[in-house]
Amino acid sequence: GLLDKSRSHFDAQRWMEVGKPVDATTVTGWLGRHLATVPPIQDTALLRGIGIGSGLARTLVGGPKTLPIADPSNYNVGGASNTRTARLAVLEGNYGAANEPLRTNALDAVNTIELLASLNFNGYVAQNGAVYPNTSFGRALRAVAVLIKSNIGLEAAQVDLGGWDTHSAQDPNAGSMFNTMSDFGNSLAAFWADVIAMSYPSTLVSVSEFGRNLRENGSNGTDHGRGTTLLA
Repeated sequence: GLLDKSRSHFDAQRWMEVGKPVDATTVTGWLGRHLATVPPIQDTALLRGIGIGSGLARTLVGGPKTLPIADPSNYNVGGASNTRTARLAVLEGNYGAANEPLRTNALDAVNTIELLASLNFNGYVAQNGAVYPNTSFGRALRAVAVLIKSNIGLEAAQVDLGGWDTHSAQDPNAGSMFNTMSDFGNSLAAFWADVIAMSYPSTLVSVSEFGRNLRENGSNGTDHGRGTTLLA
């Protein structure tokens, strides 16, 4: 039973992100394919799509100029900070005369690092009285707001929020469900006030395949079900 549920959850997530059910030959995501088939809103854009995380969600796979970046405010090459500038210069020098596609990919990587370093993530002041929660989800949406307002040519951003597998101690008034929903709602409210209500052209879509059963189980939680919510 547990194996079947895990497989069902995986398949639902995969189909949702691919945008096409039961097709093992499609490996790109629906949003990645969109970016690959439309011209960029800025011809010189270095970063058209971003996934705020350590790996790129399948939704964005296949998108040009699309990267997974866990923390856009601290995107750089690893290692000692006192030699970072020199090492970037070496990379730029080594690949500046390389054959394609190495040259463009390497220079894009270096230029993206420099671009994000030039943005004022840490000193950013949200508009319209918006207050982003000091959570990973709130900080991620705040970073997306900076990228949108910086007019760098970003077209798509993806952020994950976990914590929905509420098999026990769900308690929508004070427990795990309450905490996750509060983070979700307060972060979206801040993004709405800061970006959308201030007329920055944006569409925010929230979707999950993590449906829950309406019937409470014996652990004061809910098990896997088929109902869920999509917000746009």
